[in-house]
Amino acid sequence: MEFEKKKLDRRSFLLGSADLGGFILGCLGPLRINLSEFTKSPPRRTIPLDQNGSYTFISIGDSLAAGWGGINNAQGVPESWVGPMVAQLNTVRQRHTRQPTAGSSSSYRDWQYVSNFLLSEAGLTSGGLLDKMQSPDVIHSLETPNQAVLCVSLGFNDIDDFRTGTVLDFLMLHTKLDSYQQNLQSIIEKFKIARTGKEDYATCILLGLPNLDEVPAVTKAVRGTLLEGRAGLIAKEVNQRMVAVCNSSVDISMAYVDLFNHSSIPKSLFSSDGLHPNGPGYEQIGAIAAQTVDIMVE
Repeated sequence: MEFEKKKLDRRSFLLGSADLGGFILGCLGPLRINLSEFTKSPPRRTIPLDQNGSYTFISIGDSLAAGWGGINNAQGVPESWVGPMVAQLNTVRQRHTRQPTAGSSSSYRDWQYVSNFLLSEAGLTSGGLLDKMQSPDVIHSLETPNQAVLCVSLGFNDIDDFRTGTVLDFLMLHTKLDSYQQNLQSIIEKFKIARTGKEDYATCILLGLPNLDEVPAVTKAVRGTLLEGRAGLIAKEVNQRMVAVCNSSVDISMAYVDLFNHSSIPKSLFSSDGLHPNGPGYEQIGAIAAQTVDIMVE
């Protein structure tokens, strides 16, 4: 979720322009109808993980995967939403783990979190990530863990241009959403191929977008345009594409993290740029994401 404030050229075609209001409302019609079908929270999907497994959670995607706006962990590495999620899952696992008897050793091992810096970058789009996955080094990094869970945060940068409020950008929205869905499906397929021959079932968690009408930097950017108060509709459409990918994927265990319908986002959970989460914000996202994992206890 990379954000750079763009100056709006009032001489150009703006969504807030009065003489174009009727035309744009007409263009919004099909999108409104499509989005109205997604007013309810999508079905809650969880992934089952073995309590005694040795999983590595791999964070890839945009600036949320890179931990922008948050804090560094003990190793000095920016902590993404995946770190707090794994920490919470380990806490739950510890409560179910039997204490070792005298003279014996416990087989318990913390699940690990890895931010794949080959595949996490501020401003990264689904197309950019797919291009990166052509590299043999990148594929090897996904092959290495014996048991791996891919954690993906993508989508905002694919539709980021809507903030400028131009007619052309908005008319291209459906094309961008179609490309996003196709790219996301291809990313999942490449991960499945990389995991071929491993002992674990391919597993992936997709992080949905929050309500963009509650993100300070976004609301500021669209203020005075026709999209004021409607940015959340576009976030819903992106999330709908994620759910479609979850539902259509085969031979892989998929989960979708529903941030949009979870709760309102207080401004205290944003960093100073008004776009990225701060430390407590990442903690809350991690806690919500942890609810998508069912820990299977013997």
